[in-house]
Amino acid sequence: MTAARARGSRAARGFGLLLLVGMLTACSSTKLRDTWRDEAYTGPGYKKVLVIGIAELPARRKSFEDTFAAALGQAGVVAVPSHQVLAVSGRIEEERLRQAVAESGAEAVLLTRLMSLDTRSEYQRGYISIMPRAGFYGYYGAAWGHYTPAATYDYKVVGLETNLWDVETEKLVWAGATESFAPQTVKQETEAFSQVVINALRAADLI
Repeated sequence: MTAARARGSRAARGFGLLLLVGMLTACSSTKLRDTWRDEAYTGPGYKKVLVIGIAELPARRKSFEDTFAAALGQAGVVAVPSHQVLAVSGRIEEERLRQAVAESGAEAVLLTRLMSLDTRSEYQRGYISIMPRAGFYGYYGAAWGHYTPAATYDYKVVGLETNLWDVETEKLVWAGATESFAPQTVKQETEAFSQVVINALRAADLI
């Protein structure tokens, strides 16, 4: 194989990889898989919500809560990230949690936790890249195109469960299960995730 053809082959494989990455990034979004609403709740939409993210790493919790709270704020809801009233890591004792909820002045608590973390595969068929040329001789030369072999690429799928609890009654009023495909960062995926959940809460007349 000549140096030129080798470079072309590497470029073709690189293009194929970039194309697949682009496809995965394009579908790097959150899909709502299942929801439940307490139909007995007929009260007004919540105006102030405490956002809690269950995470072992404080930095991830903070990033999630801040991003989600900001999205709720843009939707007209006063949102309090729990790390502002619960500046601790790990599991929180019930008494301290009750105190923090009361301090926040929230009408509802929105809590999100990780349910699953899976690795899935995407199969890309092999193909030959041919640039069209005018005339038979030009086409003949181009027909010796560069082959990109078939390949399988792995990507992550994150499953989350989000619950909305009424503070006064301590009852669950809404629950949703989501899947986020090929997430890049906590902040990036939370931005997409929060919009999906907020739209669902709006549709349920809860915010």
